[in-house]
Amino acid sequence: MSRSSCWLTDAIPVEVMTVRKAAPVDLDPGARTSAAFLAITSECITHWRLNVPDVIDERAMESLHQTRVGIRRFRSALSLFLRVIDDPQVGWLNDEIRELALPLGEARDLDVFLADDVSDCLSEAQRAVLRERREAAYDDVIEVLGSQRWADAWALVDRFRAHAPWGLDPDPPAVDTATEALERRWQRVVRRVGRLAELSPSDRHRVRIQAKKLRYGAQFFAGLYPAAGGYPVEFAGVVGGLQDALGLLNDAHTRGLILKSVGAEVPVIDEAALVGEAATALSAVASLRPFWR
Repeated sequence: MSRSSCWLTDAIPVEVMTVRKAAPVDLDPGARTSAAFLAITSECITHWRLNVPDVIDERAMESLHQTRVGIRRFRSALSLFLRVIDDPQVGWLNDEIRELALPLGEARDLDVFLADDVSDCLSEAQRAVLRERREAAYDDVIEVLGSQRWADAWALVDRFRAHAPWGLDPDPPAVDTATEALERRWQRVVRRVGRLAELSPSDRHRVRIQAKKLRYGAQFFAGLYPAAGGYPVEFAGVVGGLQDALGLLNDAHTRGLILKSVGAEVPVIDEAALVGEAATALSAVASLRPFWR
């Protein structure tokens, strides 16, 4: 699920949590592509790795969420640089890490559901089933995080990064790479203005994925555009609103599946209204000034 929550399990006091959230990436406007790639991926890797101990030791909800966000940011970074680096390892690593990280998504869905008011309609027996399922999901997460396959994937990431600039000839200015990557994602998002209601759920999900990459890209590359000042942060916030609006549709679907799984009634949602809110958010994105042009 996409909605955030401050809920924590009773066993994990807030004051002992050591959650590490995403941090800005400090890029020199004159940086080369390889240097930008190393700086951005270093931040993403640090982001998820510093949250793992509390996932393993405390089964902490917010730490798991930030671990997942760090991994998603890393995968978005790989995608943003994929075309210019042009190395088959990049695509393979993205797919391998996506598959390995799937259990984190299941655990996150159950965390958010159990924190949501909709779970109040469940019987104690139904809630107990979901709490047990959550614990099993965390077992799977912890097993993945300690697995050889996980370690091997990230060791390959480390080796790949250590060989920068990977024979790039020339190693293009990072601002050129960023401009091309941002423009491509921007076009993939705004071309859907006025058409969102016509799209299938899977196509709307693709728009959401492109919006996520555009938002992360705006955050990653902000330092390459000093003349834009703080506008890239504002830009990313508006794009994040679209991502959240589209996520509400996915959240409703996920909640329905969880409710069905314990034999509970699934409330009817006003899908047209949710699509309308997403369409409004998309129009807001389309009205933004692309700061990279």
